[in-house]
Amino acid sequence: MSKKASEVGGRSRAEIIADPLATADEIQPLAEQDPIAALHHPNCPVELWWQLAVKHPMEAESSITYELMTLENPGRWPEMEQRRRVGWLEDGCQRLSKRECMLFAADCAERVLPLFEKMIKGDKGPRSAIEKARSEARSLDPLLPQSYRDRMRRAHTSAYHAVEYRLSVSGAHWAAAAAYEAANANDVSVLTPVIHLAIKLGEGVTRDRAAATEETHWQWTRIKQYLRGTANSLIDTLGARSFPAIKADPQATPEEIRHLSEKNGLAALQHPNCPQDLWWDLAILFPIEAPKSPAGQLFTLEDPTRWVDLEQRWVSDWIFAILQKLKPKGQRLFAADCAERVLPCWEEEHPNDDRPRKSIEAARLAAHGQLRKKALEPVHIRAMAASQSSSYGNDAWLAASAASHVSHADAEWGAYNAHKESARAAGIHATRLATGGDAKDPAAYRAELMWQWQRLQAYLRGETLSGIGKTRHHSR
Repeated sequence: MSKKASEVGGRSRAEIIADPLATADEIQPLAEQDPIAALHHPNCPVELWWQLAVKHPMEAESSITYELMTLENPGRWPEMEQRRRVGWLEDGCQRLSKRECMLFAADCAERVLPLFEKMIKGDKGPRSAIEKARSEARSLDPLLPQSYRDRMRRAHTSAYHAVEYRLSVSGAHWAAAAAYEAANANDVSVLTPVIHLAIKLGEGVTRDRAAATEETHWQWTRIKQYLRGTANSLIDTLGARSFPAIKADPQATPEEIRHLSEKNGLAALQHPNCPQDLWWDLAILFPIEAPKSPAGQLFTLEDPTRWVDLEQRWVSDWIFAILQKLKPKGQRLFAADCAERVLPCWEEEHPNDDRPRKSIEAARLAAHGQLRKKALEPVHIRAMAASQSSSYGNDAWLAASAASHVSHADAEWGAYNAHKESARAAGIHATRLATGGDAKDPAAYRAELMWQWQRLQAYLRGETLSGIGKTRHHSR
């Protein structure tokens, strides 16, 4: 080795690495020759450490200064991981052996397999494909290097989309795709007709990006386990400690709680030692339980604006998810509350047309068992017809449309549409009163969604409700 290659400044590279008091000026050029050595140096400058950590995250986590760096700036590592996780995952995939690639692809597919099996009963094809992939990994059948790496990449990407679309039939498609990619079964003729239909529906379904992001976190954690030689054969196994033991131990480690979250997200959220970054991720999935959890009370007190921002961003998705937990009676009463809040938008323009109001009244009677469900249909049709008396999409039209949805035969469907159109009506009505325009006022729209969110939680708690009030702008 030449002197130029072995020396950094006035001292050799070996001397600088061995000296815990080496200066920043010495460690900086060392990073160009041996970035891992610089990252592991106990005197590595702070900003240099963070720059190197971006490219070498696993080495950063195992460095002697990791705990100090993250203690001084606790939010920086979670933020960096959130931004870089997908890239780290791709880099980690390149470092896996052939056997590890095949096993990781099978792990990703198995994680989301229940999304397929729950929707497509009796089809064992995807599960057989995963078993085939694991069998190949054990026997180490020869494959071209690029072939198995491409297979793994497609499998973990399909698993991500399976979780992203988990609330729809498209989630079943992606789950099956992950399994077949893991086994390299590229013949799409083996997929069921329902899966083909799911491909067409995929673009129009509701996405759950929070859950999908959490899935990439699991994949990144799993990649690290393979690279460190600690991956268990069963993906839901935590080694020596059982899930109940971790839940019961208030001193469980952050790593144990992260693993617990893969099996039981709610239990991890409610653990008193839940890591802060994980808690905020899980709070998106469990918004009702999050503020009441032991760690949540501390985190929301430390950063109250973050919780408010979270609510503002996710409230519409939360309403959709929680609405499904109500029984039909609660769904219909909630829909009636939403529609009645904005009914003045209609009655100001059509004071003598009570068809939307009749729809709301009939829905409440049906919810309380005082009117047969069959009697709702004509009321629903009349309220829909009433909306045609206003310009399509304005606040009066939306209010009448929301009222018509309240008496829809399907309580859940009606409630979902009533909540959406009521919030839009509130936003447009606020703009009309303020400027005469027909654009949606974002503040009024969000305020109405927040009212709906609080109202929905009250129904979920089984509280007796009365006096819904009117939206803020519905009086001249």
